[in-house]
Amino acid sequence: MRLPRHVLLCLALACASPAAVAAEVMAFDVSLAGLPVARLTVSGAVQRGRYAAAMQLGSTGLAAMLRRVRFAARAEGRAGPAGPVPERYAEDVDTGRRQSRTDLAWQGGLVTAGAGAGWPAPVPAAGAVDPLTALFFGLRDRPAAGLCRYRARTFDGTRRAEVALAPVAGAPDACRGSFRRLSGYTAAEMAERRTFAFILRYAPAPGGRMRAVRIEAQTIYGQAVLERR
Repeated sequence: MRLPRHVLLCLALACASPAAVAAEVMAFDVSLAGLPVARLTVSGAVQRGRYAAAMQLGSTGLAAMLRRVRFAARAEGRAGPAGPVPERYAEDVDTGRRQSRTDLAWQGGLVTAGAGAGWPAPVPAAGAVDPLTALFFGLRDRPAAGLCRYRARTFDGTRRAEVALAPVAGAPDACRGSFRRLSGYTAAEMAERRTFAFILRYAPAPGGRMRAVRIEAQTIYGQAVLERR
């Protein structure tokens, strides 16, 4: 089965590969309506003002028997005090029915698509990052202070969206999140639902930081849960 793109958000190699610089590896088992359907792995590293990340999503269990789904992505860019600035993003998707590849480059506030995308000209980035950059920086270990202070706009070459976190009253180890469709979606998709809510739960990690260990997200197919391995 095809997992919704926003689950990946609630649900990104110039200086070095992630494995060479003590990469952060985040692996999650994904269940939908209580049934295991996929495994998500996000890895990446930040070093000397740059970052690189990779993601793999693959169907598991009964879902893999019914339809094998594969989603792979890589991203790289600059990492500074103001946040990440992507430079390249590539994804390779196989849903079992549809195969597609995307290759995007960020430069000078513009996003350019690779050959075959059909874009007449570069389009404004409008402050957006690619989906993997948003996912990696949203899920990596973070300080307890300002735990839920995170907001990012994303652009995948077609769709623009926004993901944001906010504190949960009485729950210092959790954040309330939202994924909001902004533009590039079909009229049917926008009519179906524009905003999806999720809860991101944390546990203490080494160095006094907090680690994302569970995501509970609304989807059009039911409740999705991502449990960290």
